[in-house]
Amino acid sequence: MYPFDKADDAYEKMHAHEKAMYLQEIHNWVNSTAYKLESQEVLRKFYQELALKPSDNLMLSAYRLSIMIEQDKQKRLLSKSKEFQAIQTIS
Repeated sequence: MYPFDKADDAYEKMHAHEKAMYLQEIHNWVNSTAYKLESQEVLRKFYQELALKPSDNLMLSAYRLSIMIEQDKQKRLLSKSKEFQAIQTIS
């Protein structure tokens, strides 16, 4: 359907070393101050837009969907970061 793979499919196609590097990159990224601050800023802006600007149900739905997508992305990245931590604990 889309001209690109799902992230999980691309991850499964990686070799063990590539997977480890991928998880380490995510772990370093989500634990950085820059990521945390910028993620909070994105959500803050969406919530502000949701509260102040939508004039119709379509816009309201769009802002809500944007918030849900951002929260889903954060959950996925934190899950991958925990996966990296688990691998590091075992090693």
